Amino acid sequence: MLSEKINRLKNMIFNDQLAWSRQSGVPFILVAINESEQLYLLPKLEDIQQDGQTQGYQVIIVNIEELLYQLLLEDENGDLTEIYEFEKEHYPEFLEEIQNTMLKLLYEWIIKKAEQLGINGRILFTRVGSTATHLRFIQLLSKLENKILIPLCFFVPGTVSSTKFIMLDDIDISGSRAFYL
Repeated sequence: MLSEKINRLKNMIFNDQLAWSRQSGVPFILVAINESEQLYLLPKLEDIQQDGQTQGYQVIIVNIEELLYQLLLEDENGDLTEIYEFEKEHYPEFLEEIQNTMLKLLYEWIIKKAEQLGINGRILFTRVGSTATHLRFIQLLSKLENKILIPLCFFVPGTVSSTKFIMLDDIDISGSRAFYL
């Protein structure tokens, strides 16, 4: 149930010890959400944001899909025409290049934003499932290991079992050392 996950998440990210991250060595939380939970996610995240502010934490909510689009647009100086043409003409090469580019852009943005927010910052990412074909999510988490000290929380459509996290009920992302909810 979403309310239980949100309450557990608040308890994990609104303290200075972050003992849960010492288990895995990374301050990443992957929260599995189903279709019905997605309808109520944004108001719950806004509650987390407000509760965090009250407790002295700076919580930002990031639609990762919109962020990647904006980062790509900036990287291409406001014109994506060349990318569209490359995709039409050289799709296999396009896929590899776009994955590498988005990984680089998102990684750099997260590092910069975490530094700006400081130790009391918290970043909550939504729309993670929308990036599945354009971003190797596990690579992002691996690349961020030992670079990020603040909690990053990713709300991912999928299911969790005792040993696996399956994004979009299709892609196994259990290879990360993230904490699963």
